[in-house]
Amino acid sequence: MHWVVLSLFLQCSICLVIRTDSLNLETDIRVVTKELVGDNGDPSVYELTKIDIGTINYCYFVTLPSQSVVVRISRDANPHTCLGQTKAEEKVLLGLVSDHQVGPRLLAEFDNGLITQRIEGRHLTPEEIPIHASPVAKLVARLHSIPLTTEHQILLEASVWGKIDKWLTLANQSLEHDEYDFLSREVSDLRSLLDTPHFNEKVLIHGDLNHGNIILDPEQSKFALVDFEFSGYGEKLFDLANHFCEHSGLDLNWNLYPSISQQLHFLSEYLRESLGTEPDSDQITQLQERVNKYQLVSHLYWGVWAKLMAFYRPSDPFYAQYGRTRLQRYIDTKEEVLGVYRDTKTEL
Repeated sequence: MHWVVLSLFLQCSICLVIRTDSLNLETDIRVVTKELVGDNGDPSVYELTKIDIGTINYCYFVTLPSQSVVVRISRDANPHTCLGQTKAEEKVLLGLVSDHQVGPRLLAEFDNGLITQRIEGRHLTPEEIPIHASPVAKLVARLHSIPLTTEHQILLEASVWGKIDKWLTLANQSLEHDEYDFLSREVSDLRSLLDTPHFNEKVLIHGDLNHGNIILDPEQSKFALVDFEFSGYGEKLFDLANHFCEHSGLDLNWNLYPSISQQLHFLSEYLRESLGTEPDSDQITQLQERVNKYQLVSHLYWGVWAKLMAFYRPSDPFYAQYGRTRLQRYIDTKEEVLGVYRDTKTEL
């Protein structure tokens, strides 16, 4: 298991907890950051900037005298609310992406979070994604081309179908009987169509390619990816289709969903980087057609996830609304994408 040893080299782990209540959060961030990656200076002078991107974790930029880092803290201790990787998986993932200059380097971990290198730049906005389609497509292609050993594939297994099945099982207690039956039936039917050799090629995927997880350094015209919490060895088509869905942003403005010409442009750049040669029109069109079908998987995936999160975090109305909107989008586009539609009166 030498690959594990190498990936963890010089990374430190210690049993520390950052309390997430408003009274202690920022004080604890300073103390833990000093303990794990800081210098001999006074942690009270560390500059903290909250990152208002995403919904699952608290994230802060922490500026020390000698460096700037990102501290990510899980919002609570419930093991199901993250629904991402284990710490062991995330260590290996961050080692891989940093080695290939796709994402940040892991600096340290603590009981309910981790500290990574801060990649200079800013998060994209949903409106900016099409403007930077070419470099983003090449970046995603580089991620998907990272070689994985058999050990990596086993450890980082992240089939979207397996995750949906797991989340549906967990959500069974919180869903109405008719809704659970509807979702189970739709997942089964869609899987029978798309979980085939033509559609299920697996690579190292990001799993959440939204605008907030794409960093642009305008001074150097460089791009990088962050937040690999849903990453792993998963279906390539899902990553591409999900990226197109994520053009809509967290408020799900479907008017921002990329046109066919925008999709073809992105995928041609993706193939050019992946293949190392000019793709022909048939390759681009075939990939677009397959990715288009996988948008339905993205809607089911995040719809079920949001339904489950709404159960674990009932005080936050975001998840229930997000889940309803994603699943309604699935219903609205299924007929167009697949040419089939099952009428249902299920309340989503």
